[in-house]
Amino acid sequence: MVRPTGNPKAGSLAGPGTRRFGAAALAVGLLVSGAWAFSPDASGEAPDARGESLSRHYFEAPGSGGDWTVQFEPSLWYAVPGGKVDLPGLETSRGEIDLIDLGVDNTGLRPSGEFIFRRGRWMGLVGGIYIEEENDTALNQTISVNGSSYDAGDRVESRLRFASGRLLGGYRIHSFQGGPTADGGYNFTSDFDLIAGARFTHINWRVAAEDPGVSRDSVRASRLFPEAIGGVRWTLGFIEQITIDTELTIGGMTTGDDDTAFSIDIIQGLAWDPHPNLGAQFGYRQLLIRHTDGKGDDRFRYDGAIAGLYAGVKVRF
Repeated sequence: MVRPTGNPKAGSLAGPGTRRFGAAALAVGLLVSGAWAFSPDASGEAPDARGESLSRHYFEAPGSGGDWTVQFEPSLWYAVPGGKVDLPGLETSRGEIDLIDLGVDNTGLRPSGEFIFRRGRWMGLVGGIYIEEENDTALNQTISVNGSSYDAGDRVESRLRFASGRLLGGYRIHSFQGGPTADGGYNFTSDFDLIAGARFTHINWRVAAEDPGVSRDSVRASRLFPEAIGGVRWTLGFIEQITIDTELTIGGMTTGDDDTAFSIDIIQGLAWDPHPNLGAQFGYRQLLIRHTDGKGDDRFRYDGAIAGLYAGVKVRF
C-alpha cells in the first residue's frame, strides 16, 4: 500500500483558498457600500410615496392586495466541479487527489431552480442544484484502493453525484426608488434584503481502479452535510424591465467530532422582464465548499468549488 509521508491529509487555506475568501470579502464590501450609497440619506432624496418598487411591481400582480406571490426560476448551470477529494480506502502519495486526475472536472449543463415567495418586505426561497459527472481515464500517479496499489497508466473510473438544496427566509431592510414615471413606476430602484436559512448538501463518490488482467478495486463514499447559512441579496432595477441581482451567502456547521461543513455561494445575475409574468435571466454562480467527515484513514473530505454561467426563465404567479 502506498502511504503518504508526513501529514499530507492536513488541509490548508493558503493559495486558491485564500483568494476565494478574499473575493468573498470584496463582494461583502461592495454590497454594503452599494446599499449605503443608494439609501435616502446618502442620496439626499426621500423615496417617492407613489407607486411601488420594481421588485414589488414584478413579484406582486396588480390587485394582489399584498397576498403571497410566487416566482419560479428554472435554469441550466453550465458549471464545472473542481478541487480535491479524500475518501476512506483511497490513498495517494499526495494525501488528496485532484478532480482533474479523476477525470470528473468536465463542464456540462446542470439543472437548477428556485421558488421565491414574497409578501411585502418578507420573502422565502426554496432552491437546489444537481450535478452528476462520470468518466474513465488513465492514472497519472500511483494510488492505493482498499490496500491494492495501482500505478500511472492504469485505468480509473470515477463518478461524482452532488446535490445541494437550500431553504431561506428574508426581510427587506432597505428600499429606494428614483425617477418616477407617468404610470406610477420608477426608472431606478435599489432593494436590499437580509437572508438566512439552511443548506443541505449530499455528496456521493465512487472510484474504481483497474490493472487490466490483474486486479480491480473500488471505493464508495456518501455523506450528507447540513449547514446554517446567512447573507445578503441586493437588487437594482432599471426602466422597470432590467434587474441586476447580487447575492452572497456564507454557511457552516460543525459537530465537534471532526465533522465540519463550510460554504460560500456567490451569484451575480442579469434579468430582462418584458412581461409582468415572464422574464429571462442569465448570470454567473460560484459555490465554494469545504466539507469534512471523520479523520485519519476514515476521513471523507471534499475541498473545492463548482462554478460557471447559468441561463433560465422567470415565471410569476
